[in-house]
Amino acid sequence: MAAIDISEMGSLFWVLGFAVWVLMLLALRTGLNRVEASLEVRAHESHHEAVAPLRPKFDRPESVGEIIGHYMEAPIYREVIIRGRKYRYERVQPPGIETNLASNERCLKPGVIYVSSGVPAV
Repeated sequence: MAAIDISEMGSLFWVLGFAVWVLMLLALRTGLNRVEASLEVRAHESHHEAVAPLRPKFDRPESVGEIIGHYMEAPIYREVIIRGRKYRYERVQPPGIETNLASNERCLKPGVIYVSSGVPAV
């Protein structure tokens, strides 16, 4: 049986330790590359979603009342009639902000929100 010198064993452990360390770094780099790629895909997708303007469906009034102001150069009416129902001015909706209109609300360009008064137009 051949005797192994202690200095050779130390060198062997050092080489094996270095090899394990290199393999761990390669595995870590591969994992981080995958994480980075998935983050880039998500950022790219969310960038496209953020760029798309969020606009409500705009209604067209059948008739309008008194002008009480302007928003983005469009008149704001005190009351409007849409699909035979009377609506009164409620608020404005800035562009790019998601809006969820209630079932009794209507939106005129460029984002003027009206709410139903519950009274059918006569």
